[in-house]
Amino acid sequence: MINLIPYTTPRIPFLVRCFSTSPIPRNVITLKNINPTSSDLPLPLSELELEPETKPTIDDSAYGLTDDEVSLIVKSPFLESISVPDIQTKALPEPIKSLTPYIPLNSGFLSTNRYPDAPSPFAKYTAPQDTPSLITGRRDISNFPRLSVTRLLTKSWCELRTFYETYSAYVPPETAAMVRGNATHSSLELETHPLIDTSEIIAALPAFEMTKGDKFAERIKEDCVRLIALLKNGVAREVYVHGYIDENGLVRGRDARQDDVIVTGIIDCLILRCKDPLRPIQSQLEEVETVEEFCDVAEKLIDKYSDLYVLDICDVKTRRWKKIPVQESVVDGSKKQVMVYDAMVEVMGESELRSLQFWEEYCRRMGVDIDEPISPELTLTWMGMQDIFTSSLATLRDIGSSSSLGASPYDISTVLINDPEFAEQIGSSLTTWVQPPTPRYFINILSRLFSLLSKFTHGDLRIQYYCRNEMFKELRFKPDSDTVDEVCTEALSFWRGTRPPKLMDRTYSNLRSKCSYCDFADYCSWKRDTEEQYNRDSIIQ
Repeated sequence: MINLIPYTTPRIPFLVRCFSTSPIPRNVITLKNINPTSSDLPLPLSELELEPETKPTIDDSAYGLTDDEVSLIVKSPFLESISVPDIQTKALPEPIKSLTPYIPLNSGFLSTNRYPDAPSPFAKYTAPQDTPSLITGRRDISNFPRLSVTRLLTKSWCELRTFYETYSAYVPPETAAMVRGNATHSSLELETHPLIDTSEIIAALPAFEMTKGDKFAERIKEDCVRLIALLKNGVAREVYVHGYIDENGLVRGRDARQDDVIVTGIIDCLILRCKDPLRPIQSQLEEVETVEEFCDVAEKLIDKYSDLYVLDICDVKTRRWKKIPVQESVVDGSKKQVMVYDAMVEVMGESELRSLQFWEEYCRRMGVDIDEPISPELTLTWMGMQDIFTSSLATLRDIGSSSSLGASPYDISTVLINDPEFAEQIGSSLTTWVQPPTPRYFINILSRLFSLLSKFTHGDLRIQYYCRNEMFKELRFKPDSDTVDEVCTEALSFWRGTRPPKLMDRTYSNLRSKCSYCDFADYCSWKRDTEEQYNRDSIIQ
């Protein structure tokens, strides 16, 4: 009886097999007789020495390839059609292909660092976007280079993925989870800050295009309204903040410099807690008529009752299921995010003069003239909204303010109103104003409001987890200024390209939970190396 015992060669990568000129290993079948007859018995030693044992084998020499044959195969149209350059570029999906000018592609896998002459991640991130197919949903920030607070948290998921996303300019499509999250945030915001319907006002005014200064002033005005609501009602949502970072961390105690990087963020929720159920500050702020009067009264009340109040900073996270993230890095990143918000609120309240300087530098980079008058149509829209700013704007119209000296005439008497009723309502504003409203006017008020908040002790930092518009979990923790500076310096070194991306620990948990949701996973050298490591370990075990 003869058994066939296969000899299995090691697996050889496809490209090596195709392009190597060495003989191609193949399975060799050895025939072994396992039922010896008498003629198969061992020979005497002398005969064994003279006649070596031979085993019947299949001779494969006839199947070997000559050098000419190998050359013909390598140069065949089939192999030329899948040559290495095509595998490395042409056959790649667009987001991966767009990385190749900046990040080496080795054997079809992306390197974990960029080419030495490639721009830094920040330079690439803030460069003009000229590839529309790659930037759907991404804002071009080349005219105002900056980072968001969430962009500082490069290690909360996978810094290498952030690295690849930055150089590819690829934005994943909006997911159902993102839609649900936006809906929850909007719902909470509208509960706290109901919208004022301005459709009839806009219809009554001539159509106009808002300037960059108009848009900026409207956002700052809305921030003022929300901080006023915080002092009156104890809650404010979606508050815009900004700050600067350098190689030492978050900039504190000095003016902003040209080489500092702007960081912006939107705080989900500010909560002003009071030990006294009567809330003495809020109860005495109801009757004020102008923003200036509000700030004056609030300052006196805060000086008197600030020890009864604590200011909490809160971030809202939405989840599909009533479970917080299992990845420790994600929860840790969320905590660091709130710590940065907390520190930015403190810095914006350090002093009104420094806050003003921060805004001046911010607007200089944005290209906003903070002393340019607001468009008359927008001013009249605000006058028709009948909020706390209506009386303040009327004061600018009739009397001006301490900064009105030298102000240019602001004649809005010629604006045509399409609705007689609205024209009657704002008729007194259709005149030449003593002082025009400007972005600087609103910046001054916002700086003062943040200065008032600085008088309160900062309490807990919170992360609130929501599922289907219901909060199911709240984490509370304390701020840590050292952690904030560490986050800022580490992020800045990444974005400026002074260090390569930090790779995740090679754990099965990271491989399973994070790589499964990554658009670069099939081309990621970290994933490949980690899988190979686990394969080797499993073989050894």
